[in-house]
Amino acid sequence: MSSFLRLHEDTAQKRENISALRKELQSLIEEWFTLENVLRPELTAKYDALFGNLEIEIQRKALEAADIGRRAELLAMKQQRGEHITSDIIRLVNAIVDNEFKKFRQRLYDDLDGYNAKQSASATKHSDDDIPKMYRTIVKKLHPDVSDATDNFQKYWNVAQNAFETKNAAQMRALYIVLAGDDLPEFDTRFNSSEDELAELEQQEYDLRQKVEIERRKISRLRNEEPFAFVDKLNRKEWIEERENFLRGQIEQKEREIKYRRDLFHELTGSKFVSETGAATDENKKSEQFSDDDFFDNTYFGGR
Repeated sequence: MSSFLRLHEDTAQKRENISALRKELQSLIEEWFTLENVLRPELTAKYDALFGNLEIEIQRKALEAADIGRRAELLAMKQQRGEHITSDIIRLVNAIVDNEFKKFRQRLYDDLDGYNAKQSASATKHSDDDIPKMYRTIVKKLHPDVSDATDNFQKYWNVAQNAFETKNAAQMRALYIVLAGDDLPEFDTRFNSSEDELAELEQQEYDLRQKVEIERRKISRLRNEEPFAFVDKLNRKEWIEERENFLRGQIEQKEREIKYRRDLFHELTGSKFVSETGAATDENKKSEQFSDDDFFDNTYFGGR
């Protein structure tokens, strides 16, 4: 076989490999998009309906335990240094911790209440000028007057409108990649079978294989994370009961921590701990309401 014919066949094989890899990469990107923008909200809503109140209670109990524990810690430090725990020291410690946890709570609940807006802003990697450009391209790909891809229209149109209205550049970018094939390397369609062309095709094949492997790993990690790990469990009565018992057990554990730390505070001060920040009072619980959906996105499913 002549070297020219071998070069000819090698070039043709590389083109076939690249074509197959491009299709696989496109499929993986679409799978990721569906997981993040379709399945995640559905699973989160299901989980929230079943366990939302328990998850929120765990967070509140954890915050209360940390609050009391911090007071006991500062008082114990002063006692270890040989200081006598007076009412003035108790007031000083309480004032310090009140200030610390006031800032912490405010920051926490700001994050929870404004999660969607902050998520959109923090995920934005492109300027505002990029969003309309990507949006126009996406609309051309989706609009019924331009495209016959009715499945894509139904699947992505509302997502595109929401991403545009909220200036969610990350979501718009994902749509752009899915629909416009952006970030996929292009190659010359001419068939010259030169050594230079073969070298270029080899590099493009290598780059595509790297991207495909990255997307595979990303999807694999995603499927093993919550809430995706619950996808086959949320309709099983036995698992639901098991999960509820597990969460109630965590609440009980936090309550034991709170009791232990209250007892320690009492031992150090000779008086019972009374929350000045209102972490455990019904009245303040009412004033600390926030979006449960945002709560789960930002805490439990973000790696509580």
